[in-house]
Amino acid sequence: MDVIEVLRERVGTFRRLAVEHGTPVVIGAPVPLPRNPGLPGGLYDVFDLVGSVDTGDLRFAPPAKVRTVEAWRDRVVDEECPLGGPPAIGEGYVVTGDTEDDVIVIGDLSLDVADSSVYYIDGDSYRFYCIDGAGLEEIEVDEFAPDLPTFFTRYVFGPGYPRLAATVCNLRAYQTRKHRYVAPWMTNSREAHPLIPPPGRETGRMETWFDHAAAEAAEARGDWTTAIAVVSEFAECYSQDFHRHNAHLWHMDLLARAGLLDELADQAGVDVHARRRLDRLLFEEGRAGELRRRAEDGDKTALHLLVRLLRAQGQRAAAVRAPADIDADRKRA
Repeated sequence: MDVIEVLRERVGTFRRLAVEHGTPVVIGAPVPLPRNPGLPGGLYDVFDLVGSVDTGDLRFAPPAKVRTVEAWRDRVVDEECPLGGPPAIGEGYVVTGDTEDDVIVIGDLSLDVADSSVYYIDGDSYRFYCIDGAGLEEIEVDEFAPDLPTFFTRYVFGPGYPRLAATVCNLRAYQTRKHRYVAPWMTNSREAHPLIPPPGRETGRMETWFDHAAAEAAEARGDWTTAIAVVSEFAECYSQDFHRHNAHLWHMDLLARAGLLDELADQAGVDVHARRRLDRLLFEEGRAGELRRRAEDGDKTALHLLVRLLRAQGQRAAAVRAPADIDADRKRA
């Protein structure tokens, strides 16, 4: 069965579950879009099946500028946009009140019309690239899937949902005691379990038991040695099993909170998550000198945070000069 047929089956099942069991996911009617050779075909494959999806944490719909050929042709392209103004097919959001206006949008999921891939860039990083990152040759994003149908099948209606929610909304992945995958908006639907298999079954991997409760208890009492030992044993960077990848992010956070900067710095040389967590720790502690040294070694996240820190410290002139001074050769990690 190809990915479109799998997606069709999952959409149909969740439409039914939403009616029969009150599952808190809203799936809109299909939205026929006029075919446009300038847009990836996967866009039509998805929105011919589902016009919109709202999970309570994330929502998806075709953006206005792809709904007609004329809208795409006449769209306003921001020449300063470092990513070329890609269409946003989804966003994370937080409800803060009782009206439709009481919503904070966290960040967009974008469709690269050149290679069809789906990716996310957080708002702070995007603002940095727009304001201070002119001329940088590389932009760091979280890429999820090579095309939109694969993204919806794996990350919206599939076992990758917790990783997606963790990345976009900063939510810790939900899991049951048996480590069977159940997305937060599927928790009341037992019928969803066979449709969305746990990662071990879908990837063909055997899962190692992970004492999540013991790790959280050790973390709560500040027993960093125990917490790190339990979590690191299970952790795996960029694992297809979202539990393992989430544990890796947790491991990096534990190292930072335990003050193990040397260990975090050792891993930062080869691990992007360690590098980001170390940079964030230096930013939180106001250590501009160390951020500058890391930026000079080619760490663009450190450069981004250095600029923010200098501004927060009232050193606006230094903040403006920093990108040009540090990145004179345009060589970024």
